[in-house]
Amino acid sequence: MKELEKQFCPKDQSEKILNLGFKEECLAYYNKIWFGDFDIWQLNNSILYESRDVIGSVLFSQAFDFFREEFNIDAWVQPYTCERITGTVYIPDETYSFWVFRNGEIVCDRVDFETFHEARQACLEKLIEIAKEKRDGQTSV
Repeated sequence: MKELEKQFCPKDQSEKILNLGFKEECLAYYNKIWFGDFDIWQLNNSILYESRDVIGSVLFSQAFDFFREEFNIDAWVQPYTCERITGTVYIPDETYSFWVFRNGEIVCDRVDFETFHEARQACLEKLIEIAKEKRDGQTSV
C-alpha cells in the first residue's frame, strides 16, 4: 500500500488543488478527522464534495493534467542534466530538478532535490502558487 500512496498528492496539496476547482473523481481520500489517515476508496463525486469528513486524494498525474488544462501551466520533473562541450547531455549526479512553463514561457526551474518525490512535491507546490496568483488576478508570475 505504501508504494501506491506515493502516486497520490499529500493531504494538504490535495486540499489546495480541490480549492482551485479540481472536480475529477478521486480513487482515494484522506479523512479530515484523523490526521494522515489515507484510504483507497471509490467515492462518487456527490459524496466526496458534499462530505465534510473526507478530502479527495488527487493523483499526481491528475494534478499535472489539471494545471495544464485549466491554467495553461506545463511542468515536469527530471533528473538534473548537464551538457558537455560536444553537445551531449548527461546526468552528473543523482539529483532531480523541475521545470514550469506558463503560456509557453519558462516561469521557474529548480534543481538539487535529493529524490524524485521531493522534486515532484516542490513542483506541485509551485503550480499551486502560480494557479492561485492567476485565479486571484495577480500577474507577477
